[in-house]
Amino acid sequence: TNVTVPDTAWADGAHEAWALDAGEKERTSITVVDDQLFVTTYTPESTPASVIAYSISGAEPEKQWDVQLPGNRGVPIGVWGDYLFVDDQLIERSSGRVMEASWSAEAMFVIVINDMAIACDEGDACGAWRASDPFSRAWSATIKDSQRRLGSSRLITRANIYVGDRTILSLSPKTLVDVDTGETFDLSAEGYEGLTATTDGWIADKGGGEYTALSPTGEKEGAFSGGFGDERFGPTPSQERPSGEQHRGYLENGDLSWAELRMSMPGDKRPGDTCPIDITIGNNTMRGLFRPVDSANCSRYPDAFAVSDGGEVVMAVSDVPLSSQSGIILGAWSSADQRDIDFPGLDTKKSLLRLAGPSLIIASDSVNGKIRAYAPGNG
Repeated sequence: TNVTVPDTAWADGAHEAWALDAGEKERTSITVVDDQLFVTTYTPESTPASVIAYSISGAEPEKQWDVQLPGNRGVPIGVWGDYLFVDDQLIERSSGRVMEASWSAEAMFVIVINDMAIACDEGDACGAWRASDPFSRAWSATIKDSQRRLGSSRLITRANIYVGDRTILSLSPKTLVDVDTGETFDLSAEGYEGLTATTDGWIADKGGGEYTALSPTGEKEGAFSGGFGDERFGPTPSQERPSGEQHRGYLENGDLSWAELRMSMPGDKRPGDTCPIDITIGNNTMRGLFRPVDSANCSRYPDAFAVSDGGEVVMAVSDVPLSSQSGIILGAWSSADQRDIDFPGLDTKKSLLRLAGPSLIIASDSVNGKIRAYAPGNG
């Protein structure tokens, strides 16, 4: 789940490296992983019709295969080991061979964490499969209130995953599950409203400004009172989660002195307005950077920030999917002169940009039906 570290050369701008014609009248989406680009084309009913795979390891993309996907719901789409999955169909990344996934077509969502795919249905029955053995179920479990995630546009972020000696997932405030073994930890009796992962456990929100510190497997370790301030912690490549003590200090007295990146945003904007974000890294603050409103106000912050090693480049990203690559870029800035990074020929307000690697951004240009790849620097 590490955030990609962008090349510092993005601070000098961007230039187009190559482009593909995806069809001006066709709706498409892109998925990027390692050195492969997948372009999915949709029917007028918004279901996937086909997928084309390209190798992007060279100076120009090379088509690898093209497959048709009839009768598919198309939710979700993701990459799992050697496979691309679309709903309950697996597509072998190397050959384009299509096969049926082990999870049910009725699965409401599929989450990939490390090499494990976890699928849950409407009845909170969940199963997991390893990418190395995709047709043998690794474990099954009932995860209470797992469907809660369907009401969140974020689905799963790094704040829902504890990473230590064990990797433990919070699909809901009622249940924790060990990603590798399927062991569950029932928290339903506590009535927590939310859980936030730290480097050494969890902070549970009990509502009304009351919080409880938990161990990785949910044991209580202390209670305290507090609340969120105007500034928030922003995950970066070198600091993806705070410690429990750091998060507690923030909630109790607003202390963010430990945070590598802090962000603040007003909460009084209306739909259609823009949301100014102030981003502070160390002693350097970038003020009044903007991104579109995607909710009723400006309360939703980026899931993470991709920051170059020296802090020269800052990119706000959304974890869709939860991956070190392919994060959707919400904004990209040069911190030295506090300006947006421009992408020549691209209307960023009508296009979806993905951070495909330190030196590669790929955009789906909905204006003219092109897939555009950008490299750092003025070219």
